[in-house]
Amino acid sequence: MISSVTATILMALLSQDTGSEQVTPFLPGFPDIPVLECCAEIDPDDRLIFDTPAGTVAETHLTSTDSAEATIKAYDIALTGLGWACSANKKSLTCLRSGYQLSIKTLKNKNNSSILAIESSPVRTP
Repeated sequence: MISSVTATILMALLSQDTGSEQVTPFLPGFPDIPVLECCAEIDPDDRLIFDTPAGTVAETHLTSTDSAEATIKAYDIALTGLGWACSANKKSLTCLRSGYQLSIKTLKNKNNSSILAIESSPVRTP
């Protein structure tokens, strides 16, 4: 069950509007990974997405106007609300859902801004 705070965050994500065009609330090529209000993809042309027999592998980098700790915490809340099972610390987040693993790692953290790497891949089974 989604809490009212999580529902409010998700509704805000889904209703983002720049005035003249609708902003895509999820990262293209990633399984239900939102772009939080504090974040922006650094270079969509550098986004790596490829299919394997086990599933899609995707990687990109985001910049955040918040500290890494605050951004990781916000992603933990948002992704948990989308059905991901997440484990976080101050610098990284690992989530699992429907045979996929998602990792968000801090690459740089300076004052109130950060750069994060996001990777999604199928869970490897022995």
